[in-house]
Amino acid sequence: MLLSLRYFRLMPNMWLLHDVRNFLSVSHYYPPFFHLSSIPVIFLLGFSESSLILTNVFYSIILIVSLLGIVRYLFNEQTGLWSILLLLLYPMIYAMLREYLIDFALVAMVAATQYLILKSEGGIKKRWNLLLGVVVGFTLLTKSVSVIFFIPLWIFTAIKNFNKSRDFIPIFISILISAVIAGPWYLASFKDMIFLNDYWQKFAINVEGDINTFIPSVFWYIGVIKDTMISPILSFVLLIGTACFFLFDRRKEVLVFLMTCSVPAFLLLSLTPNKDARYIMPCLPIFAMLTMGGICAIPKKVIRRVALVFITIVACVQFVNLSFGVPPFLVKRENFFYNHSPLQYDWKIKEILGFISKRFGRENIAIGFLPDSKYFNLSAFIFYTNLFNLPYSVEYVGNSNVEITQIDKYDVFITKSPNVAVPHKSFYRNKFNKEMDVSMYNDIGFKALEKFELPDNTIAFVYYKVKESND
Repeated sequence: MLLSLRYFRLMPNMWLLHDVRNFLSVSHYYPPFFHLSSIPVIFLLGFSESSLILTNVFYSIILIVSLLGIVRYLFNEQTGLWSILLLLLYPMIYAMLREYLIDFALVAMVAATQYLILKSEGGIKKRWNLLLGVVVGFTLLTKSVSVIFFIPLWIFTAIKNFNKSRDFIPIFISILISAVIAGPWYLASFKDMIFLNDYWQKFAINVEGDINTFIPSVFWYIGVIKDTMISPILSFVLLIGTACFFLFDRRKEVLVFLMTCSVPAFLLLSLTPNKDARYIMPCLPIFAMLTMGGICAIPKKVIRRVALVFITIVACVQFVNLSFGVPPFLVKRENFFYNHSPLQYDWKIKEILGFISKRFGRENIAIGFLPDSKYFNLSAFIFYTNLFNLPYSVEYVGNSNVEITQIDKYDVFITKSPNVAVPHKSFYRNKFNKEMDVSMYNDIGFKALEKFELPDNTIAFVYYKVKESND
């Protein structure tokens, strides 16, 4: 949301050279397309989390059209409709469709790219190659990791359809168009992006404790696919569909498509230390296609219809479980199941910033921020300082060992006790909190300004640095 707000505020003056430079420097880690795509929604409905989530309607259309096109190309329209139904009931897709996060957009853009690779015969077919170049450019500007989900397919499809030396020209044009679209941001951001990626990979190993060996990583991703991303009941359906595909279909071109779009990405992500279930989301359409392609390939009509009726029942059970928490014996409380009552808590962020602004006005002050819990974190504070146009610089403290003297540079320091952070980010923060007490804050020139009770039964403490008198 913060990046969308920044891009939105830059739009009126984008024709100015210095604002173009500002545009390229909004983020050197997250590419801009997803955040830019929300700007029409902001113009129409204003800036709020509820309105921004409507951006996913745009990506839903892209995903449905692209998936239907792919499945019609590989199977038939009936299989395509069943695949779409199944995909939309995967818990991860169901959840991300209702969140303002980049991951659902990535699934849609990757699916669009895969469809156009097939349609353009790897970029060889003229006119379609132009559209492929455009979509590849915007997919790269959605998330850089997208390349691992379509490059193997592009290489294989281009080689398969390459007949004459001049076939290289339309492929080169596709690559050139994508480079023109995505190149400026990547050239401006490359150095910082590499540095930040390296930082987060090390952070995942040293602080978050992510698995960093290959075989355990493979089993970890298989586990999250089964239990979280698809759910156990639809994982069972996936196994049935896969078995049916290898029994009744086995077409080489279909198998190659499914493999090139999923296996290289799965293996590369397993080799990467920084792990999250969301990273492998673009594989979910492949699982849906494989499931329904296999089921619809069953030669005996009666058995096929029984299988489809079974999947319909399972899909209905999945939907009511995700949405309403029934039937009770199947209810799960996973992160991506929305079968709980809506949570609306006031984490006092606006109140804290309002209190600080009354004390310091519009001064350019530096704020050190120690907590890193799910809802009370640096990102939330930075977002609201930008939303209210407050000239405050807010920085994280506690991602590494913190010395008492390090907080001397801040005008305001915010901490929280107990439970200062989520478990995998709490080590250095808890260590610092245990070492500090009110007298030690006084020793380095800080005084308690205010404390705020938070919904998780913790207290946020706001300290300010007393300025030395000139007398």
